[in-house]
Amino acid sequence: MGNGATGGAVKRAWRRFRGIPLWLQIVAWVVLVGVIVAAASSDDKGDQEVTSGPTSVAPVTTPETTAAPSTTPAPTTTAAPATTRATTSTTAAGPKTSFGSGTHRVGTDIAPGTYRATGGSTCYWARLSGFGGSVGDVIANNLGGGSQVVAIAASDAGFESRNCGTWTLT
Repeated sequence: MGNGATGGAVKRAWRRFRGIPLWLQIVAWVVLVGVIVAAASSDDKGDQEVTSGPTSVAPVTTPETTAAPSTTPAPTTTAAPATTRATTSTTAAGPKTSFGSGTHRVGTDIAPGTYRATGGSTCYWARLSGFGGSVGDVIANNLGGGSQVVAIAASDAGFESRNCGTWTLT
């Protein structure tokens, strides 16, 4: 085994790290791996972490006893904060029958049916069979001005609308 270009490069690299204490090298590697793992596991799709405090805590009841009073404090309970993801559309009590711009899931966000909007000079809407973002996902669409009417079928996956005003079920 000779001292080729690769062997010499490895020896030179080793000499650079020989003067650095081993514990410092280990700490540097752990930090580097931590940064890589954190970057890889971060979800950066526009969602935001929302943390709310405890919403309600059931009162703690202790049975009555006739023993001498205790000098230790009664146990207390606290609820951990709930972590949820904020999304672009929310549903309160079923699908909406009135909505504005955005991409909505049929049957979840909005109810199927015939909708009317006042429109605008650059009103765009599309009935969608999927959410892949390709032209193949568009069942029907329109770009125009003025009042718009569209029949959203229960079999549609979604409906996208921009600059059309408020859509109302007729």
